[in-house]
Amino acid sequence: MSATASGAAGAGRTGPPSKYPATAHNSLSGLAWPGLPTQHGTRLIALLYQLELSQWWTPQQLRRQQFRQLAALLQHTFKHVPHYRAHREAWGIEGKWDLTPDSFANRVPILTRAEVQEGGAAFHSEAVPEAHGKTGDTFTSGSTGRPLRTLKTGLSEML
Repeated sequence: MSATASGAAGAGRTGPPSKYPATAHNSLSGLAWPGLPTQHGTRLIALLYQLELSQWWTPQQLRRQQFRQLAALLQHTFKHVPHYRAHREAWGIEGKWDLTPDSFANRVPILTRAEVQEGGAAFHSEAVPEAHGKTGDTFTSGSTGRPLRTLKTGLSEML
């Protein structure tokens, strides 16, 4: 039976039936449709909506938003991550930094795997925002002979 004939979610579209219906699963007992997602589902829908819209941005618009987020991340990092706090001055980053793709590439060196492995907790934030969720360990497989341990949050898992 086709998706249109079955009356399933996504009815009216062409193509094979989807195993993932277009409607949200209900978090509210007794409500069949429309679906009301859980709080986590709502966040995922909001994220998906923004990504759907941003795929049509110009490269300049995309870069502007990426660097807006990078600026917020670096502000947190230089304040709460020991490795970056210790190196900020040596990299010539003081006070309000005029962050651009060039200034970033010229001042913040790319980390090596060995640096992260040896630095360990010096790369961990001392103040993970509560809204980012619980933290936990994550590991690489160690295909190079030495696994890499990093931290993850609920937010990083969702993204």
